[in-house]
Amino acid sequence: MEKKQTPIIARALGDQWQDVAPLMRAHYGLHPDSQEEVLLKGVMSVYYPRLAILLLGFARLLGGLVLLREDNALVTVKNSSRPGSSAMYWHRSFFVPGKKKPVIFRSRMEYAGGGEVVEYIGSSEWVSMGIKMKVRQVESAVHFDSTGYLMKIGPMQLPIPGHFLLGRASIFEKALDEDTISMGFSIKHPLWGEIYSYSGTFNAPISQEG
Repeated sequence: MEKKQTPIIARALGDQWQDVAPLMRAHYGLHPDSQEEVLLKGVMSVYYPRLAILLLGFARLLGGLVLLREDNALVTVKNSSRPGSSAMYWHRSFFVPGKKKPVIFRSRMEYAGGGEVVEYIGSSEWVSMGIKMKVRQVESAVHFDSTGYLMKIGPMQLPIPGHFLLGRASIFEKALDEDTISMGFSIKHPLWGEIYSYSGTFNAPISQEG
């Protein structure tokens, strides 16, 4: 039987992976080049100052971020891996009262070497913006801190001055108990402070150890 590849977050964390809470290892334990998925359901609150849309609009045009100002929106998140691909895929659906269709936010995450990953926003694998992030384990939780932005056009990756244009991003995800995950995401601009944030809680994914 062919041995499965190491999950992306496990590669980035190295020995710290075993210190991550079991629930989080189930969440991130998808093996590249395989047919696996986990489904989470929960609620999220999204906020950004109205003027920040001038900075965030470009990311949304590429299919990233969610330009909603909502409290406790119902959200489903499907994480999956695909045969022939080294990435982990995210499909987020925000169900908002008054909207017939959910607001969709897609992205994919790839291992970038060392302790870093890069998350590309949108559904296109030909043109997409990526955020490179350092991954660390803090008290069994997983933290991501941006180290730079890039633009992917076909096989080319071009660095862009995202920290000044968009700001520094940080993400955390932690297990509150055996069944619940808490998460938060924030972008802070060097001049205008926090320009985007969302947070929420989700039920446990299917048990799956990496």
